[in-house]
Amino acid sequence: MNNVTLSSLLAACVLAGCAAPIAQPSAGTTTLVLTPRIAAKRTVQGSIGVEPWKQADVARVVLELYTVANEVETPVLDGGAPVKLVLDNHQAFNGQVRFTSLKSNTTYRVRAYGYQDVARTQQITVDASSSLDIPVAYYEYAILEKSIPLQLADKPFAGQASAGLAVSNGTLVASGSETFDFVDEVQ
Repeated sequence: MNNVTLSSLLAACVLAGCAAPIAQPSAGTTTLVLTPRIAAKRTVQGSIGVEPWKQADVARVVLELYTVANEVETPVLDGGAPVKLVLDNHQAFNGQVRFTSLKSNTTYRVRAYGYQDVARTQQITVDASSSLDIPVAYYEYAILEKSIPLQLADKPFAGQASAGLAVSNGTLVASGSETFDFVDEVQ
């Protein structure tokens, strides 16, 4: 595809209202179009009444861009700052996200983080399962479309039980109470 055709397509897309969050970190010619999605649902074992996290619980999604060479991850910088897109739930799950100007012959990694709160203090996704590696081969102008998973974490829960022991006239009698908490820490 030549420069005129690509420029025409991009201009038509913008005029048609195809606005999407965009990060433009370097001087390459490849565009990565991502669609965030919730990975397969997780079940919470032994927790009747505890609902697992769902897409509606994700208030913020953060996408960070890295290069990967020899298994070493390096943040992609734009003006000295790491390339990062912060999206609300609607932006993340009702459209596409674009990283433009990516360099050829480079492997990129996008890490996705989902947060329950707008301030991004309560992460509810699993880091190890919420990333995507994208090798960019040599293309003069390329548009790569990928889906990036966000694996929701197990939800912590707490419970109570009552139990106790008493011996009366040689007979064992149960009584009393006990409380326990189980918290599975999110990475």
